Formats: sequence, structure tokens, C-alpha cells
Amino acid sequence: MANNISFIVVNGCQAPITNVYVVHEEDQIVAHADSLEPGKAIPPKSISSSGTDNWDISFELNGQLLMRHGKECGIYDEDSSQVTVISLYPDNFSVCTPQSKGCYCNDYFTSGTGAVATFYNQSPANITTSILSETEMNASLYYFHKLEIPAFGNSAGNYIQASPGTSQSVFDLQVVGTLMGTSCDTFASPPDANPNLNGDMSLNLGTAPAFDTAVNWIHGSPSLGALLAPNPPVLDGPSYDFYLFASPGTLPPFINSVIEANVPAIENALAADNPLSIKVSDIFSLSIDSFEGLDSITCSYAAVQYDQDQNLDFTIIISASDRVTASGSMTFMGNTAKLADAWIEGLQIMLQGNATLAESGQLQQVCMTNVKFTLTDYDIDFGALEVIFPGLAAVSTIFTTFATGPDLAGLANKDCSYLGEDVSWNSEILAAINSALSNYGLGGCSGS
Repeated sequence: MANNISFIVVNGCQAPITNVYVVHEEDQIVAHADSLEPGKAIPPKSISSSGTDNWDISFELNGQLLMRHGKECGIYDEDSSQVTVISLYPDNFSVCTPQSKGCYCNDYFTSGTGAVATFYNQSPANITTSILSETEMNASLYYFHKLEIPAFGNSAGNYIQASPGTSQSVFDLQVVGTLMGTSCDTFASPPDANPNLNGDMSLNLGTAPAFDTAVNWIHGSPSLGALLAPNPPVLDGPSYDFYLFASPGTLPPFINSVIEANVPAIENALAADNPLSIKVSDIFSLSIDSFEGLDSITCSYAAVQYDQDQNLDFTIIISASDRVTASGSMTFMGNTAKLADAWIEGLQIMLQGNATLAESGQLQQVCMTNVKFTLTDYDIDFGALEVIFPGLAAVSTIFTTFATGPDLAGLANKDCSYLGEDVSWNSEILAAINSALSNYGLGGCSGS
């Protein structure tokens, strides 16, 4: 039988602890504090407890995350009239009942795939996020439980971590908001559309090959979006950056109509033996003579936000549901190599930037400020890459050492250093995109 029992959480460490979460088995947050000084306590909270309980605990001490998932501790009927003390120590924690039948010397988990998750509200509505369910996740996930994010605001980046257990770590996040009363400038829903923003997403967090990090599903798409961007495997810190989004959802259908209208033209041109030439910059160009899988490319999320001066910020996520194969050639700084049946799977690209519009509404300038990728698998000719990038001695080592799709995407998502070589792919990709925009008369970045 369930009893209401009061719990108090005490910092038993000799230093301040931060980002403190103690969560009961039925997603009841017993305690949360951004910071807790040594010897201080989070005020008691009464919850419904029944017999043997499972606890999720996490906090940061001296920059290290300490956590435990699903620890059973016995709470007894006779404890219901008194306060049970949960003490957090550097090496373990205790759940001590008034009957002295508590749960002692519980070690923490300090490993498991980690991610920094940030939620961006790109809608004109105030939204609330909630955790619907979780499996094998650390307690700091509950930062997103009943979290209110204002219109066009975002959450702080919150570190979450998978438990190093034998099951896939997964969590389901719900988003609720109301879009009524918005203006045309914010791409509000038409009058006959559902005025509510109400959806949820299910996300995996884990390391291949035993587990994966991926979007299981998004209900409410295209109003909700997510890109789970891997970080370079050679960098310390979290393995992923999670970009989570909400918007009115009116742009993806328009963008998809543009994509759908142009794919046949590209395929017909290639079929007529007219290679598609793409001058990315003065030193880098592509010539594509065949594509397969272009019809699987769609816009899964898009949003814009205007200011008073006809400027806008935008986010677009492009996804390929099938394998995309290409053949042709690449030229870099005068070196040309054949690109033979290279393919990629699980591709997602997030593009963020800003643009200015003329009074007529015509696009004047564009500056791309952020690009991120996800990739599940790929195949490419290493020899061609060595011809194309002769100055990068470590290129073949990179592609054989970091052979998975997430590894490759991570190297393209953040600049890093490997074997004494600067791997500045992200900066180079952004520069190439902005150079291409300049070639079309749309360059809007400083110096472009």
C-alpha cells in the first residue's frame, strides 16, 4: 500500500554540488537544485511511496557528473510519519529511514554516452516540455520536465547521460503550446489549422554497435524537429549535441514542394549526359553525372523569425530517408579525382543562418552561420580523397580509424586536431557554402 513519505536531500560533500536531481521511480521529482552548498539541504518534499522504491540520482561535483539509475531502496510503512534523509557523498549516497533500515554505500555510475540537449522554441507561443517516459537515462533529464520556454526563446544546454547498462537508453519528450493570436510575420497557422502545438518525440542515446543515438519518431512533425549531432570522436566531453525544436510548422510543405519540383529536372539533365557542375568556391568544384535516391530527400523541419528591419533568422533540417548514391568527379586546388559510386545513409543536414529581404520581399543576402550533420553509414573512395586533399596527410588514417557514420559526421560538425593536423572541415564547409552564395549574388556574411 502506498504511503506519503517526506524526503530531504543533503549535500554530504565537502564542496558545492550543482545540477542536483533526485527522482523517484514514478517520475516524481523529490529534489532539484541548481546549486547546493556543503551541509545544506533541499527542503523536504512529500511523495507517494510504496515498499521497495527505485531512485535516479545525479549531480555534478568539481565538474564531474555522478549518477545512479534505478537503485532499489526499502522504505517502510512505519516511516510514513517521519522524514527520510537522502545524503549525497563524493563516492556514494545513502537513503536513511527513521527506522535505520536504509540503503547505504551505493556507488555511482560515471560512464555512459553523454549529450548536451538544448530546446529551441522557434514559435510565437510559450511552450512547456514534459518527460513522458525514460529508460536507462540519468536523473538530470528531468531538467526538461515541466520546463517552460517563452516564445522565440530557448532552454539552457543541459547535460544528459545514458546509463552504462544492458538496455538502450531512450526518452520521450512532450511539447505543448498554443499558437492563437499570432501575426503573419511569424508564419502563423492559417485560420482553419489546429491552433495548438501539441506533439512528442522519442530519442535514443547510446554508442554503436550495441546501442544507437537516433530519433525514433516525432509526432507533430513538421511542428517539431530534432537533429542529434555527433561531436568529433577525438574531443573530450559529450559525444553529442542535441538540437530540439518547435515551430508553427508551415514552412516544410512549401520547401518540400520546391524540392519535389526540381528533382525530376536534375535527374533528366543527368540522364541526358549533362553532368551537373557545382562550383562551390574558386578552389573546389563538383561534377556529378549520376544520382540515386534524390527522391527520398525532404525537409523535415523549418522555421524563420523576423525582426523589424526585414531581417530573418532561419533553421532548416533536410533529411534523406534512403541511401543516396553519386558518381562523378571532384576538383580541389587543381587536383581532380573520380568519384565512383560513393553513398551515404541516414543523412540529415541542419542549416542555420540569417538573411535580409528587399522591400518587395525578394531575398537579398544570406549568411550561413551553422551547419551540422548526422550520418549512420557511408562508403567513399579513400584514394580519391588523398588526391583531392594532398595537404591533409592524415586523411586516409582518419577515414579508416573513424569508420562509422557518426564518427565522420562528428569530424564535419566541429573543428578539431588529429595526429597533428587541423581537421577544420566544419569551417571549410561553412566557408564553401557562403562562397557559393556569393557566386550567386547572395553573399551576406562579413567579408563575403
